Amino acid sequence: MNKKRNIVLRICFLLGIVGIVMVYMKGNDGKKIKSLKQVYFEMIEDDIKGEKITSDELVKNIENILEKDESFTYGKTEDEGNGNRNKMNIYNFENKNEVLEVSYLKNENNQEEYINFISYQLKKEDNEIYIGVNYFKQKEDTYILGTVLYPDNLTEQRKFFNLIKKGKEIDEIYHMYYELAPYVEEGKSISVEAIENILGEKSEDIEHDTKDGVTTCYTLEKDKSRLTILYNKEENKIFFTSIVNDCPTNGVNVYCSEDKAEKESKIITMINKDLKEQETMIKDVVQSKK
Repeated sequence: MNKKRNIVLRICFLLGIVGIVMVYMKGNDGKKIKSLKQVYFEMIEDDIKGEKITSDELVKNIENILEKDESFTYGKTEDEGNGNRNKMNIYNFENKNEVLEVSYLKNENNQEEYINFISYQLKKEDNEIYIGVNYFKQKEDTYILGTVLYPDNLTEQRKFFNLIKKGKEIDEIYHMYYELAPYVEEGKSISVEAIENILGEKSEDIEHDTKDGVTTCYTLEKDKSRLTILYNKEENKIFFTSIVNDCPTNGVNVYCSEDKAEKESKIITMINKDLKEQETMIKDVVQSKK
């Protein structure tokens, strides 16, 4: 898996694990399960209940119970960590267009203690990931659920954004973002005056910092949302804009970068309130891709 995408997913969102034999074997009467998505959600439900499963059991159960395609692969990576991050073992399963990743934290004796992260991702025909959901276990009874979307372009980003909002009123700051973002995607010039007209603010009323004499960073905050604009004064172009929301849930973060080669250049991230919201998000996004 792309290392940068792994970092993005870990920063934005998170995981856990559990009793696959009991749940999957009994729940399916010994039948094969067809999707890693089912494994993802049932593992998290069990982990939240406090049930445990070792990595050996995890690998064995998936290999025995999953209805595997000829494309099925399994791999293990050892992350040595650093001063701010513990060592961990990461287990990766790929089947058809699905990817499941589970990481176990290791103690000072280099032994696996517990699962701290689980992610599930779906890939398009070109093998590029377009949605990822995550479960991150912070402490014994604390966890975070998150979603990351990888739109192909700004049009699809807006489509995904509307799926998330589901007809709810959209805050003014997002309208500003979607007026500015096309200048980034298309590489068009825009004047400071035009930016001020979109924001409804004069430049002196917006926090800004000139770092290299060429780039100006404009920041506008409304309620709990922060709009950032990076502007090249020599070229009169915006090369990056984003909205980061400080709400723990229901806040939608959107990003638009001029680097079209990067899959993360148009991502959407959000924190989910529960597993049901994640399931609905997957269903809606998959349906929108048909």
